[in-house]
Amino acid sequence: MIPSLLRDLVDFFSFRIRRLLLWSSAVSSATLGTYYWHMPGIVRLVFLPTYIVLIELAFLSNSYFFVHLTRTAFGSLVLGRRYKPVPYADSEIDALKQTMRIPKKTKVYVTDNPHAQRSAFTNVFSSKVYLPINWIQRFHKSEIIAIIAHEFGHISDVGDSQLKLPLSWVLPMD
Repeated sequence: MIPSLLRDLVDFFSFRIRRLLLWSSAVSSATLGTYYWHMPGIVRLVFLPTYIVLIELAFLSNSYFFVHLTRTAFGSLVLGRRYKPVPYADSEIDALKQTMRIPKKTKVYVTDNPHAQRSAFTNVFSSKVYLPINWIQRFHKSEIIAIIAHEFGHISDVGDSQLKLPLSWVLPMD
């Protein structure tokens, strides 16, 4: 029930509207929220319910992303042990590793795990990139290389990511 409600809400709001909701909630928190107690009573009476609705819309319109992310991560790491990924080797990937200065231990795998068929993902701690098998069949080789380059970007930012992860828990909208 909840995932379908979130999916309907995400489909209802376009990306542009979701981004506008997030920015308006951030701006209203930073500006109007700091001066809340200095506002006249009638303005506070109108601002508070409007602000609460704005925050709820911003959260709910973006929450399906987190549901999908959690489902993919849990399904891949915990439930996906019986699906063995197959190494994906190509000379262009090796050249890309050298160009981007990616460690040699970084491997690219193709998986038929049904929990990981919606997007490619990277485990930055083990330096493994996973691609859904249906993407290999559906997309052109140049598009696959571009996707792998994007995922390698996450690996090349490991030191930066290790700093961003704790900050994202502490600082809102990092």
